[in-house]
Amino acid sequence: MLLATLVEPHERIKPKVKHYYTMWKTSLDIDMKYSLMEQICRGSYGVVFSAINKETNDKVAMKKISNVFDNLIDSL
Repeated sequence: MLLATLVEPHERIKPKVKHYYTMWKTSLDIDMKYSLMEQICRGSYGVVFSAINKETNDKVAMKKISNVFDNLIDSL
């Protein structure tokens, strides 16, 4: 089940080359070649979701790590 909400990009972002979503209070900007499928999980480091690569038809998992550069160890 997909609980991500498609949102419009900020007006300064032109041309639109990505899909913009929010999921669990996290903003996601996904390349246009991917179609978001479903959320997988949420943890202390971020959210994981599945998508389809529309060019190759491969199913992939993606992870958005929140505030990755706030902690030097996490960003290595």
